[in-house]
Amino acid sequence: EAVREGARTRLRPILMTALVAALGFIPMALNTGIGAEVQKPLATVVIGGIASATLLTLIVLPILYTWFERESEDVDVTPTAPPGEHQLSDLKPLLPPEREVMTTRFQELRSQP
Repeated sequence: EAVREGARTRLRPILMTALVAALGFIPMALNTGIGAEVQKPLATVVIGGIASATLLTLIVLPILYTWFERESEDVDVTPTAPPGEHQLSDLKPLLPPEREVMTTRFQELRSQP
């Protein structure tokens, strides 16, 4: 809900800023005079960058926030030990399975004198 509301309230300011910046480069992109061979590619890249950044900000970023929010709800982070006495084994459910080998090796190194 917070992601949707945030995207809704930021839509107009982001679009206005991106549009003004992109429209400012249109004369440079359409230039045919002296120096146009340098200005045209530069303007095209800047306009494309502004457009892609705007799309990422308005579409991809809220989707990623929602995705990570759902994943964080699936993880149980309740401690099994009293406060201040957490063990490395408490963190095992939070680690992906391929990290179990690294965790085991870390425990072996830690137990050596």
